[in-house]
Amino acid sequence: MSGDPIESDEFIPMEKEELYNSLISLGLNSVNSSYSYRQEFQALVESFLSLPISEIRGKWKYLDQGLKSKIVDRHDDVIFARIQEISNE
Repeated sequence: MSGDPIESDEFIPMEKEELYNSLISLGLNSVNSSYSYRQEFQALVESFLSLPISEIRGKWKYLDQGLKSKIVDRHDDVIFARIQEISNE
C-alpha cells in the first residue's frame, strides 16, 4: 500500500545537493505549468532561466520537457559552442 511508511532498511536518504536539486526542480516544474496565470510564477521561471548553465546542471534530470526546451532556447549559444568545442577535440 502506498500509504505505508518506508521500512528503515529500505530507505536510503538522498544527498543534500540531490535533495535540493530535486525540490527546486519539482517547484519549477509546477510553476512552469501554470506560470502564465501568475506574474510571480513567470518571474521565478525567468530568473531560473537567466542563471548560468552551470547552475542548472544538477537539476536537469528532474526538469520537465517544457523547461528543458526553454533552457536550450535560452542557452543555445553556450550549449552549441561547447558541442562544437568537443567535436573538435
